Amino acid sequence: MESARISVEDVGATLRDYAEESMLRRKRLAEIEERLALLDRLKRKYGPTLAQVIAFGEDIRRKLSEMENKDQVLLELRAGLAMAAEEYRKAARSVSRKRLEAGRKLEKLVEAEINDLAMRASFRIAVEEK
Repeated sequence: MESARISVEDVGATLRDYAEESMLRRKRLAEIEERLALLDRLKRKYGPTLAQVIAFGEDIRRKLSEMENKDQVLLELRAGLAMAAEEYRKAARSVSRKRLEAGRKLEKLVEAEINDLAMRASFRIAVEEK
């Protein structure tokens, strides 16, 4: 009798363990199915593939970050604009210097040609900066 009782208790413990394990597996299966359903809803809404859904999420995350940090982004844009404006001014000054030098050379060439024609004249080119 004692041996049968121990065997029955052992079988009972095994069945309890199996039932608990089975319940945990069912819970895990429900969680996985729920997760798959969520992924299917996301794919229907944001793209046919999971890669496209992830790309969409990253794009939204980037845009949200930009919106949250708009002051920083604006400062960076203004700094970039200031740098571009300075580069433009440097290039404009360089072009103006070259234009002035070319004007002086042209003045000398024209004056030499005019003088070769025995016409005494003074030729000047005015370059204005604005």
